Amino acid sequence: MGSTFASVYMSYRAMSAATAATGTVGNNISNMNTEGYTRQKTVLESQTLSGFHSRYDQNLISTGNGVAATTTVQVRDTFLDARYRAEYADTGRYESISSGLADIENVLDEISTKGMQNQFDDFVNQLQNLSQYPTSKDIALVVRTSAQQMSQMLNVYATQLQQVRDQQAYDLSTVVVDTDFNSTVESIAHLNGQIREEYLYGNNPNELLDQRNSLIDKLSEMANIKVTITADEVADGLMLEHMTISMYDENTSASIGLVDHTKANVLFVEDNDERVSIGMNPSFRLENTPSNVDYDDITDYFTTGGISGYLDLLNGKGDYANVVEGENDFRGIQYYQRQLDTFAKTFAETYNRINSIETTNATEIANRTSAMSFEETLALWQDSRTEFTMTEDPAEISAFTGGLSADELDTLKEAIKKNPRLGELDVLGQNILKMPKDVTRMTLARKDLFTPADGSAEITAQNIAISSDWVQDSLFITTTKDITKENGLPEQKGGNDNIVRMISAVSSEHEFHTDPTDKTTDLKFTGTFNEYMISMGGTLALDVELNQNYMETSNTILASLDNSREATSGVSLDEEASNLLTFQSAYNAAARYFTALDEMLDKLINSTGLVGR
Repeated sequence: MGSTFASVYMSYRAMSAATAATGTVGNNISNMNTEGYTRQKTVLESQTLSGFHSRYDQNLISTGNGVAATTTVQVRDTFLDARYRAEYADTGRYESISSGLADIENVLDEISTKGMQNQFDDFVNQLQNLSQYPTSKDIALVVRTSAQQMSQMLNVYATQLQQVRDQQAYDLSTVVVDTDFNSTVESIAHLNGQIREEYLYGNNPNELLDQRNSLIDKLSEMANIKVTITADEVADGLMLEHMTISMYDENTSASIGLVDHTKANVLFVEDNDERVSIGMNPSFRLENTPSNVDYDDITDYFTTGGISGYLDLLNGKGDYANVVEGENDFRGIQYYQRQLDTFAKTFAETYNRINSIETTNATEIANRTSAMSFEETLALWQDSRTEFTMTEDPAEISAFTGGLSADELDTLKEAIKKNPRLGELDVLGQNILKMPKDVTRMTLARKDLFTPADGSAEITAQNIAISSDWVQDSLFITTTKDITKENGLPEQKGGNDNIVRMISAVSSEHEFHTDPTDKTTDLKFTGTFNEYMISMGGTLALDVELNQNYMETSNTILASLDNSREATSGVSLDEEASNLLTFQSAYNAAARYFTALDEMLDKLINSTGLVGR
């Protein structure tokens, strides 16, 4: 059995342990409102006897050496931490997407503001007025003004969308990556070094661990991260933690290192106007990082998190994306920019074509096409709304058929049909058979009402403007196609049939191709101009609502996980009060035990050996 003084020391240990545990409870209560604080507890361990026994020890009545407070640890659940951070990444992604889509919705607002549909209706009303007085220069001037306002409204939409895009790109580069992300990974790496030093000096760095956990939570909002802690032998028999944080893709199991103990890899943003990419300046490489990783462009490795949301907004082209080439098919800013461009191009091409003057004079067609290049002739045929396509030796076909009348062309087709060998083998013959019967109905004079303001080859929502010819002459608009020829030049009469065509084009269905002049390009929509704008607004509203629902759901799950973490790691005043009473009682009991030992020693020292006194 233990000695008498060993029992005294046992009592001292019990009081010391109770004192340490009470101090931890006090620290918890003091920090119950401190953000990021993790509840701590004192680890109490039973102290055993040595493994070596005295020759005369009786093991049956041996006791331990009491209790000792060995360390103070944080109460955390690593599984809950991992789940919380994974969900936080989803929340960060949906929040950045919802914020960006809300900005787009503010630009393309057709409900609370008088938008494109209202201006389009005004344009039609002015055309109807002109149809009643087709020779009125004043009314034609009003029509031109309305068309100019439509063009300017498209310009404003495009400019504002570009501003949204520029703001999102700036926020991603300057605020998120340069300021938040890079500073966070560098701070975590610095804290790792401080934490290791504290462990080496025998200190308990719980407060530093709290700082690091808060930074890891912040980092998880921005990217899909994975935290790994392994044992690192820093000296003979001395094992300390080694933390790595990587950007982890669950689909491919690929990892790209962000933090390796005291080393940090920082990011940078490249913007070439067409695509925003993320690169990395690596100071280390993890062993499980794929060998083919191009650190200059790791954009595709961001699968969730706030940065992923920004990239989807900036690079998403929706169904305009070439998925085969790896383009982003999220409906982001570029998608809605191209939707506007498609509308502007189709609208301009439709009214430019209607405004152009056509003729059926075969002789003049022959004279005109004989001096034209193949490209000009082909454009002429396309303007006549045919689907004729030349495949081989187009210059020869153009020269051969340019002077034929409609009857001569039909005769030539019949001759080809009667000669199977010519029809099968001669490319020229095959292409003549494809030519439309009404080939002599061609546009001779392009009268474009809308042109690119910047002189580029293609009309977009950004550059659409009324043509300089229309600016100079309000009556440049073709009111009738019933023309006369005097001195070889077409002249308009006072009819309004062409204005009626322009009005009818409003309620007519159109095919909205990516290139309205080329019907082989992707068909994006079929319907009226108003239906197109309604469809675009409906798609945007659906995207906004869908991502807001995702965000709300993710926030609900995140709040539930946060509550679970708080139940484990947070400070509960009731629980701490109960612990305080427990350790106070333990201290009082240990003190009472010490008093009993003191009385026993007093009896032993002062009363033993005094027989007969």
